[in-house]
Amino acid sequence: MKIAILSMQRVVNYGSVLQAYSLQKLIEECTGEKPVFIDIEEERTVPSDRSDLKRKDGGKPMAYPGGLLQKAKRYCMAKGSSRKKKRICAFMEKQLGLKKEHNCGGYDWVVIGSDEVFNHRQGVNLQLHGDVRQADRVLSYAASCGAATAEDVPPAHREQVCRALNRLQDISVRDAGTAQYVQALCGRETVRHLDPVLVGPLHQRHHKKVHLPPYLLVYAYGHRISSEEEIRAIQAFAKKQGLKTVAVGGSQFWCDYYMAATPMRLLDYFHQAEYVITDTFHGCVFSVLHKKKFGVLVRESNRNKITGLLKDLQLERQQIEDPAQLEQVVTAQIDYDAVEQLLEKERRRSKAYLRARLGYNDEAYREHSPK
Repeated sequence: MKIAILSMQRVVNYGSVLQAYSLQKLIEECTGEKPVFIDIEEERTVPSDRSDLKRKDGGKPMAYPGGLLQKAKRYCMAKGSSRKKKRICAFMEKQLGLKKEHNCGGYDWVVIGSDEVFNHRQGVNLQLHGDVRQADRVLSYAASCGAATAEDVPPAHREQVCRALNRLQDISVRDAGTAQYVQALCGRETVRHLDPVLVGPLHQRHHKKVHLPPYLLVYAYGHRISSEEEIRAIQAFAKKQGLKTVAVGGSQFWCDYYMAATPMRLLDYFHQAEYVITDTFHGCVFSVLHKKKFGVLVRESNRNKITGLLKDLQLERQQIEDPAQLEQVVTAQIDYDAVEQLLEKERRRSKAYLRARLGYNDEAYREHSPK
């Protein structure tokens, strides 16, 4: 059987490549077949009206400090960002095996997912919604529309998007917002599954030591944690705990260190951190995967996916709506035994879904599918 994945595997972002890696390994574990990746066909896009893209997050930005030392630090961060991009691209090539020739077609199945494959920042991509020319049979796994809504699809293009979604033999989504999105556009029922990083094999990985003093890990897009209120709250908490601040993912000019890690090395930094502060979906995922005490800064642009994930994991208390709550949230005890029991159940469900839908074991799917 020939299987391909259509995902966000070429996005130079830790979450994007690690979810792609995890889904690839998960399918291989379920079927014995190693799927390849096919690329997004950007020309298969119709216009959308994403009003939320005009929305601004955060409070008053903190000014960059002046002086030669800060100038040198920003220069080093820029060099580090360049190294990070090269390391992620090397991971894409070596670990994911991305090759242009895989786009030619002839697959028994194409699996669309995970991540924000139904999002449409640059328009609504019909291929990502199910209209895949490379295979006759298509399904999704833990697809998300991010902050997009059905109302963002202009009436003139709704029929096209509906036809694309109806090509999916089964629709798996990762959040309630995406289930509503699909229902509104084509009336289809969906099943829910967790992000492949949580249910794939990465939780079994052995970690290597990080040679740093005790630290608080900051995981966010570059300079997105920029409001003075947020920065002061994080710095005050770290100082009180006697910790350095270490930025991974994107550079943060106010942190003590910025580490340009490979995707797998990134997981070592999460594993050894004392605490984690993040404002991204996969920052939450990596924190849970490594059983960390963490807090997530909730913004309008991430609210749907963050609150949905934390609700699924029964970790709603980890949301930081106000920087004044930071210490209380981050130091709260988390019952990771209960979380692990939930994750083990979801791992069985995810494998049963993939095995059954890809033609391997229908009984397992019926046993573990939601009632």
